[in-house]
Amino acid sequence: MYKRQTYARPFAARAAYRWSCEVSVYLGMGRRRTGAGRALYEMLLPRLTSRGYRVAVAKTTLPNEPSMGLHAALGFQPVGTHPRIGWKQDAWHDVAITQLFLTTATDPPTVTD
Repeated sequence: MYKRQTYARPFAARAAYRWSCEVSVYLGMGRRRTGAGRALYEMLLPRLTSRGYRVAVAKTTLPNEPSMGLHAALGFQPVGTHPRIGWKQDAWHDVAITQLFLTTATDPPTVTD
């Protein structure tokens, strides 16, 4: 299916969430626990910061200890769980939500459009 893929997209469509994004990394089975996920995030997260994003949110279908471990190692903090929200592999799954502050700045974001 895929060997490795990373992406960021807007967290929500409303203007209030313009500076927040949802991020994800997908790795093929043979690339897990090789450092590839960390490497992809280490390329993605600074780019998001340079574009003015303040918060990155990751959602992980549970159970998935490797993904939860990767996000924790990168500083993502657990903020909640959506119970039985994801249908995958013929079963309902919980989805864990974690977030990472990309900057410690608390000033208003600068619009550069």
